[in-house]
Amino acid sequence: MEDHEELAAIHVQRACVLQRRGQEAEAQELYNRVLTQKPGQEEVDVTVLAVACNNVVALRSEGRSLFDSLKRINVASKDSLEHKLTQRQTVEIAGNKCLLLLQAHRLEEAKKELEKLRRSCPSHPRVAIVQAAIAHKEKKGKSCEEILETYVKENDGQQEAILALAQLYAQQQRHELAVEVLAKLPLSSRAQPKTTEAIVSLHQRQKKPDKAAAALREAVKYWSEVEQDDEAEHTLGQVLRMAARVAVQVKDRAFAAEVFQLYLEKIDGSDTEALCGLVQALAVTDPERAAEYAQRLKVPSFDHLDAEELESVPIPKVGAMLSRKKGDKEASNEEEAALQAEKEKEKREKKKQRKKKRYPKDFDPENPGPPPDPERWLPKRERTEFKKKMRKKDKQLLRGPQGAMVTSEDFRKQGPSTAQVEASKDNSTGPRKQAGRKKGK
Repeated sequence: MEDHEELAAIHVQRACVLQRRGQEAEAQELYNRVLTQKPGQEEVDVTVLAVACNNVVALRSEGRSLFDSLKRINVASKDSLEHKLTQRQTVEIAGNKCLLLLQAHRLEEAKKELEKLRRSCPSHPRVAIVQAAIAHKEKKGKSCEEILETYVKENDGQQEAILALAQLYAQQQRHELAVEVLAKLPLSSRAQPKTTEAIVSLHQRQKKPDKAAAALREAVKYWSEVEQDDEAEHTLGQVLRMAARVAVQVKDRAFAAEVFQLYLEKIDGSDTEALCGLVQALAVTDPERAAEYAQRLKVPSFDHLDAEELESVPIPKVGAMLSRKKGDKEASNEEEAALQAEKEKEKREKKKQRKKKRYPKDFDPENPGPPPDPERWLPKRERTEFKKKMRKKDKQLLRGPQGAMVTSEDFRKQGPSTAQVEASKDNSTGPRKQAGRKKGK
């Protein structure tokens, strides 16, 4: 029955309460249960789905899952739901859709959605906030400031616009203006822990601790006079803890004593830390009361110690103690280094053991065969078995010039020599006459 469609509205309401209380993980789980429909399950009411989609989008941080968020917000902002949702739900969904479109850098669509929202709810503060957000996205800081200031002046007491304007001033480092704007909030809103913390932080940045303490006193007074229930008591405890922390920082002992005493009376009388803070604060302003409250502290008993024995013990030397501490520290460092080295060695051994040996393909380690050639990695020309072959162009060098003959003795013995034969004496005397043609006259 937990996934029944009739219980979806109750699941969404419970998730909304958890979301407001800060339990976002549980709220997200409930929303996803409603939005994830199982096979065979009847459809959930469209208004419940719209609220769940809007709240899921609100849970996500800026810029996260934009595509899915736009899909869900489009489901929640259909025109058919206009008459089924309340005005507040419609405004919330439309405002979230505009902000999502701004995150996706779709300014024109955001402006169109803003016009729709302005036509339906012209005086709603969310319209001014979205318009200021669009101006801020367009880097028009002056226009953004003017929009919010105008709305705050025309509609006094609108908390959403006041908080937005104060945040804008704080971003611009104009802390004084931010405090002035926050002062326009009603006391019930100003005394909320988060708002009080923001006001105190702004005063501290201006180095005005008196005004910070005054703001805290105002918040403490308001929550002390409110009708006490569990929620009011919890909020008062938050404000008192904040006030005690600030009072100790600014060294306002009177205010710190007042806060600690109020915390012990109205929140937790057995808190040892608050009791110690009260004794410390009263020790300067009112020692008698400090002594009274100090009696409530549970101090450990020292009856088992002998005072005479302690007096007879020699005072330890500071130098020896320091050297001993230094030696102990060095020894501990060496031990840590040795342990670290052993751990690293074990890790390396484990890595070596885990890594399997890889053999070549078709290689049997049990029958490895003959060992490989030790010169297999050398170039061929550097191996011992290499014989240089003669190239074709080198063979031409053996032929020599034209007419060259071999001059060995074997060649001379093969045939008769004509070196000793006398040359013919015919026409040997006198110069040879050149035959010439007679020229005619």
